[in-house]
Amino acid sequence: STMTYNYDGHAPCEVLHTWADGFGIWHVTLETEGVRATIPPAAEARDAIVKEAKDKAKEEAQRVMTSATLEIEKQKNAAIQELKSQAGLMALDIAEKVIRKELKGQPEQEAFVQGLVDDIKLN
Repeated sequence: STMTYNYDGHAPCEVLHTWADGFGIWHVTLETEGVRATIPPAAEARDAIVKEAKDKAKEEAQRVMTSATLEIEKQKNAAIQELKSQAGLMALDIAEKVIRKELKGQPEQEAFVQGLVDDIKLN
């Protein structure tokens, strides 16, 4: 026996078939305006929604991880460049002090170095 329902002004809907599967989940086949459809059980709909939410969460987590990894790599490279720069400046400072000590009291060498410095300033 079929039952017909008219819900909230919509076209009449006829329940053609209902059955429970082996897990006690009810399935329903409906027909309205010549269109027949089997309504998926609520458990299937729930599982699909949960799966979609999990998939989206995994995608977002992957996007965040990728972004964080790129930012960490960028910051690491910037830190390495800064360390190289500081090491270079320290080496120059040490070399300058050593050269000053070696040249102190030797007017010819002091004049030569001053000439090199003047050439660099002009270029």
